[in-house]
Amino acid sequence: MTPGAVLIGSGPSLNVDELRALGGVPAIAFNRSFIAWRDWGFTPRYYACTNAATAALVVNDVDEILAFDGLERIWLHRRCAQAEAARSDPRVVFVDPATTDFGLRDGRIADYGNVGASSLQLLWSMGHRRVLLMGTDARYQLREGGPAVNHFRADYIPAGFSSNTPASTERWRDAVADARAHGMEFRLRAPGSALTEIAGLDQDAASLEQTAAWLNP
Repeated sequence: MTPGAVLIGSGPSLNVDELRALGGVPAIAFNRSFIAWRDWGFTPRYYACTNAATAALVVNDVDEILAFDGLERIWLHRRCAQAEAARSDPRVVFVDPATTDFGLRDGRIADYGNVGASSLQLLWSMGHRRVLLMGTDARYQLREGGPAVNHFRADYIPAGFSSNTPASTERWRDAVADARAHGMEFRLRAPGSALTEIAGLDQDAASLEQTAAWLNP
């Protein structure tokens, strides 16, 4: 059985100490999280930036992202194809979120309105069936400049960008339901996460050691 994976959300609940303790587990991270990878002490195996709006945040950082050792698969919105390094890197798969079925087919993925939710199908495509969700708060405040209050680091959003459109979280419900229908299982370690209400995911009550064992049956 393929080992489980950690889905590293970018919310303020992210427990970096626990994350470091799970550094040997396959993981996927998103968007501007790469600014923290050196602090974490490891590079996630997977990276995704599949939403057009968030692609605008990283399109000028693609070369830096690709330079990290340890990245094995990278899914980018087609907006990032303007970066020559991405077009020539065999690890990169360009995707278009669309109204389609769960899964990755011919560069199309189901659009669940949120890169984290949409990435469940990417992990599924890599054979992962058990997923630990961390930092997936699914709660967003509108902001006009200033610190990135919706994320685990105040500098997560570059200067000049504002969050004046609420991020979509309600389709996490559909993403989790579709993933479960494809044989996926979940544990949630994100204190205060709205996914308890949205998707019926209870907070993981096991020890970190027990959950690590669950990821590697």
